[in-house]
Amino acid sequence: MTIKARKLDFRDPWEFIVYTVPMEKDLVIRGYRPCDLPYLYEICTLTGLRGGDAGADYDDSRLLGHIFVGPYVEREPELTFTALVDGVPMGYILGTADSRAFDGYFRQRWKPDLAQLYPKKKTYKPAQKQLLGRKIWTTNSDLPDFCPKYPAHLHIDILPDAQGQGIGRSLMEQFTQALAALGVGGFHFGVDPLNSGALGFYHKLGLEQIGAYPGVIYFGKLLKPGS
Repeated sequence: MTIKARKLDFRDPWEFIVYTVPMEKDLVIRGYRPCDLPYLYEICTLTGLRGGDAGADYDDSRLLGHIFVGPYVEREPELTFTALVDGVPMGYILGTADSRAFDGYFRQRWKPDLAQLYPKKKTYKPAQKQLLGRKIWTTNSDLPDFCPKYPAHLHIDILPDAQGQGIGRSLMEQFTQALAALGVGGFHFGVDPLNSGALGFYHKLGLEQIGAYPGVIYFGKLLKPGS
């Protein structure tokens, strides 16, 4: 499997790095390093369509990383963990300990730059236009109403070739332990209801379904601080 990993800064031209995933299965889960960032962006795109490649649905496939990776690793890198197979990033988990605080940070730090990069007057593919309208062009918050009880939230993505090997479970355990050590009382995350594989995985982990909105099912877990 060949992956193209891109340079981060959306204000600069993008360069491409091509690497090949090895066949061996030497798994390492470690904390985030800046060198991981291009790969995390690419993994985000390659899993952005119900676990599959979303690149063709966007005029600029970097947009997914700009929204669902960049702000998290910049604000809370200590809550980002990378899964490597023989030294190659194949998956990650990242998030925030405080969804309300993160929402304010995203609005102030990321929305203005992204609104300039993706102005309303341009024409976009439907998926990109929908995501921009929901995340960048609106002044409304999309925070779910159960945030006080489950204040943290996460995003987890694993390349298809690396799934089914325990990587998802290991990443979830690492993230959960990090939140508990910070004294966070619980976390939530959303899943596309059409992503049957992901839904089955989270049910198997024993996570509780805590809510549902059009286009998203939410899972959550309450934590004991220090556990």
